[in-house]
Amino acid sequence: MNFEPDELLTALKDTAQRVAQDHLAARGPSHGASAASDAGFSAAQRAGLLELLDDAGESAAGPGEDSVGPMALGVVLDTLARSDTGLALYVWAQNVARAAASGADADLAERIGQGLRVGVPLDLELSDDGWWVACAAELGLHGEGEGWCLAAGEAGPRTSVGIDGADIGRRVSGPSSTAVSAPDLALAVASLGCIAAGVAARAVRVAATYARERQQFGHPIGDFQAIQFMLADARTGAEGAQLITLAACSRGELPASARALMAAASAARVAADVAVQVHGGAGYTRDYPAEALLRDSALLVQVARRRFEACALDPARTLGVVDHV
Repeated sequence: MNFEPDELLTALKDTAQRVAQDHLAARGPSHGASAASDAGFSAAQRAGLLELLDDAGESAAGPGEDSVGPMALGVVLDTLARSDTGLALYVWAQNVARAAASGADADLAERIGQGLRVGVPLDLELSDDGWWVACAAELGLHGEGEGWCLAAGEAGPRTSVGIDGADIGRRVSGPSSTAVSAPDLALAVASLGCIAAGVAARAVRVAATYARERQQFGHPIGDFQAIQFMLADARTGAEGAQLITLAACSRGELPASARALMAAASAARVAADVAVQVHGGAGYTRDYPAEALLRDSALLVQVARRRFEACALDPARTLGVVDHV
């Protein structure tokens, strides 16, 4: 399978990079986290990144047809997560919620596309209540059986996610809500894995940058073989995570998506651990991004493990055909 992006995917990737740059540029001494988040969310909306699932569930475009295909959301989320986890999660949630609402409530889907913020469901178990990253979300996407619903949330325990300070702690208050049709759950899970892959790549970049700058015994610590081995292992995992998650986006199979999410989240955790170790004691302080990456990756591992246990280990769905190499 060829994973080289075509012209349309390349253009989407470039657009996502510009949105991420706008988001990062909004951060500064005179701007708070809220202003930076608003700038990133507005840029994503203007760039059309909240409507990527409109065509994603359809087959790949034929000659002369304009369709982004199922990998578009994954490529965009991977790109955004290489700069900011909270922004990537926001774009992911808005796309999933819009796709869910479009089949039942066109007006609600339009409002979501125009920026009505939806909480990110980090519990993909479709249980009675879930955990959310709340970026001033008005609604939470909530699993109910095999379907979804959109409901107002209530405050819960708070934990910061990423250096933008998005909060976990918005929980769906109850089942009374607007029922919506189920989106492509396999693609939603696989694209969440793309966020984990982007976090892994960012952790490797952060670690490598610090290793080039930090001097010990008259040399950058990146010259030491032990550091080089750590960075090489982390980068191998990050690049593998990107490939397996994009492949899962194309396959559209829930067990494969769950395995890809677990692999990518594990790679992110390893890369974040390496970033903290390379930074030494400073890696645990908020003066450097390593500690935020460690929290992001730990959260993604927690989510991935639940989805993995729910569907990736089902023998009837994963062991029916065994390929011998």
